[in-house]
Amino acid sequence: VLEIGSEGDQRWLTGEWNGREAGHDWSDIPGATMRWSGARCGVLLPVQPGVAHTVRLSLSAPAFALGRGGIRVRLDGEPLGLIASKGRQDLTFQVPASRSGTGLVARLDFTASGWKPSEHSAGSQDSRVLGFSLRQVEVIRTGADRDPPTAATLRHEIDRAGLKPLT
Repeated sequence: VLEIGSEGDQRWLTGEWNGREAGHDWSDIPGATMRWSGARCGVLLPVQPGVAHTVRLSLSAPAFALGRGGIRVRLDGEPLGLIASKGRQDLTFQVPASRSGTGLVARLDFTASGWKPSEHSAGSQDSRVLGFSLRQVEVIRTGADRDPPTAATLRHEIDRAGLKPLT
């Protein structure tokens, strides 16, 4: 389980994200945090190659972010689904074993219609380009759905052999 907006979430995020914030759309969840996405963003997911997974998202999508066709969701560059409804929601995407790749990390990408609060809310000075707000990402391996959630660790390593030709 990745709590978006929590300390240390940044290493799992790719693309356009804004700073950590309190999860105002989740006032019923004490201590909830979130981040506003930009128009193009992503999340790295821990996966087990050759095994089916379920990806659960807790998010809130303003109508502005949906544009004409919704927010596109891709896994490692291939279409996975669509976020087509506005508002706070919990969504589930099924990742078949054939799509879980060969590595231990998959990339979940989102493409939203960017919008600025200053262009939609009278008196707002907020000129950030936003997409949707994301609170939580959960990845569940098939067969492990009864196991308690755990926190994954992501470690970036430098490929020194790959850098050698550049020095």
